[in-house]
Amino acid sequence: MIIEYIGEIIRSELAEVREKRYEAQNRGIYMFRLDDQRVVDATVTGGLARYINHSCGPNCYTETIEVERDMKILIISNRKILRGEEVSYLYK
Repeated sequence: MIIEYIGEIIRSELAEVREKRYEAQNRGIYMFRLDDQRVVDATVTGGLARYINHSCGPNCYTETIEVERDMKILIISNRKILRGEEVSYLYK
């Protein structure tokens, strides 16, 4: 495990509203879909994992787990990551 993707868990409908608001504010949007109903919005209250980039040849993958009824998104390496190498995963 490298890092947890953290932020505010919100309903999909609210995520759509916020996305439009963030776009109108010309702000970067950092959201990660948990499932059909829930999204983690890391735009304002997220951690460093929100800056991990997409890659077609990623060196990490994501795993969603439940811990004491809370959903967690983990970023996990799928191979050794070299010093100075960018961490990336394939967005779903």
